[in-house]
Amino acid sequence: MIDWRLSSRAIGPDGGRRLLIRERRAERTLEVVLALDASASMGVGEKLPAALYALSFISSLAASLGDRVTLLVFASGRVSLLRVPPASVGMAAVFELCRRSMLGGRVDLREVSRVVSGLVARRVSLVLITDLAHDPREFEDAVSALRSIGWGVGVIISSHQSEVCLPQGGSILLEDPEGGALAIKGVEGWRELEERLRTHRERVFSALRRWVVPHVEFTGLEGCRLAAASLLLLYRAAREGSGAVSVTAEAQI
Repeated sequence: MIDWRLSSRAIGPDGGRRLLIRERRAERTLEVVLALDASASMGVGEKLPAALYALSFISSLAASLGDRVTLLVFASGRVSLLRVPPASVGMAAVFELCRRSMLGGRVDLREVSRVVSGLVARRVSLVLITDLAHDPREFEDAVSALRSIGWGVGVIISSHQSEVCLPQGGSILLEDPEGGALAIKGVEGWRELEERLRTHRERVFSALRRWVVPHVEFTGLEGCRLAAASLLLLYRAAREGSGAVSVTAEAQI
C-alpha cells in the first residue's frame, strides 16, 4: 500500500513527489514446500546424503527470508508431512527417515504433485529434491500440473556418477533396487546402455526446460557443496514463481 506519510517527504529526481510503497512482512513471506524423494534409488552412493545437504541449504535460505516451510518426505508408498521451523528442516528429515525407516520403495512424481497441489496457500512454491530414476513422463506430468496452477517450482537432482557418465567399458551387472537386474556385456551392450542413458537424461531435462523449471544436478556431497550458488539461484527463481532463471550448470565430482 502507498505510505502517504513517507511519500509527503520524498522528492523524486524530477523534483516532484515520489510515492513510496510500504510492503508488509506477510506480503514478502512465502509458503514453501520442500519435497524429499526417499525412494530406494536414492540409497545409492551419496545420493541421499547429498540430497539432505541440499535440503539443509535450501531451508537455511528459507529461514533467512522468513519463509514458512512444509517438509514432505516420500518413500515406500508413504508420505510424511512436517511443519517445522526452516532452520530445523534438515534434522527433521533425518529424524523422520530414521524413526519410520522410510527409505525404500518407489516414488511416483505425479503422486508428489497431487499431494503438493492439495496444500493450498496464498503464495506457494515447491522445491523437489529427487533423482533421475523416474520415467521422464513423471517429470513432465508433475511439473506441468503445478506450473499450470501458478506454483513456482524448482527441481534439485542428486545423481550418482554412473548416471552422468558411464565407465569406458567392461562387463557389469546393474541391479535396480526398484526394477530388478540388467546384465550388460560386450561393446554392443555398452553402446546400448550409453544410448539409453543419454536419451533418458535428454528427455528429463527437456521436460524441465519446456516448463521453464529451474533445475540443478550434482553428484555427491562435494558436488552439492560446489553447486551452492546454483542452488541459491534456483530457490530465488522457484520462490518468485516465474521460472525465469533456468539453472542448468551441473556441479560434479
